[in-house]
Amino acid sequence: MKIAVFGDVHGNLPALEVALKKINDESCDLIVCLGDIIGIGPFPKECLEIILNQNILCLMGNHEELLVHGIDSLKGNDLSEGEKLHQIWIHSQIDNSLKEKISKFPYYLTKILKGNTISFMHYPIDQKTKNFKKIIKKPNIEELEFLFGEINSDIIFYGHNHDCEDKVGKKRFISPGSLGCNTLESKARFIIINKGKDNLEIEKFSIPYDNKELFLELEIRNVPDRELIRKFFFH
Repeated sequence: MKIAVFGDVHGNLPALEVALKKINDESCDLIVCLGDIIGIGPFPKECLEIILNQNILCLMGNHEELLVHGIDSLKGNDLSEGEKLHQIWIHSQIDNSLKEKISKFPYYLTKILKGNTISFMHYPIDQKTKNFKKIIKKPNIEELEFLFGEINSDIIFYGHNHDCEDKVGKKRFISPGSLGCNTLESKARFIIINKGKDNLEIEKFSIPYDNKELFLELEIRNVPDRELIRKFFFH
């Protein structure tokens, strides 16, 4: 069985298209999206439609959760005015039929391959608050062990922090890095898991894409907060 894993597309259609071309060329048996298809980039609807039409298994991310429950569901008014305007714009691009499909996204997926229990998620959920746990940037192995302590798996694939990670402690923790948000270079990142002869083979991909359309559409579509978005999320 061959499984492709990506996450945090964040409305970056050019990056998604080059990634899916390679993934489809690899003839994967299952494609898993770790959440956050929408938010930040100018193509929320287009990215959703492509992913949903390809029978990709999508997990709930914080941006999908915000769409489903609404901005007012946030406790403590965590969004700046610019972020609120941006989320309002994102939500306005997505019709009710898409929203209904998103509302059914699960939070977790578990598979067993070559004797390994593998879990996929956007990020772990705090069992007390039922919210995604607070993000840890550049976590060390002790922080990862604590963060995912309630997940009883051998290998954990996760997203949310946008960085590529691959650390081994009591478990192996792997983040493919954001497919759509890469501040170092215009490359779409994802992973393919393959059943080797004796063990699992995990191959990491980083495929270049043309960012001209991405930046052009941020302006043409008048995406709120686009200057900050260009500065902090895209190369």
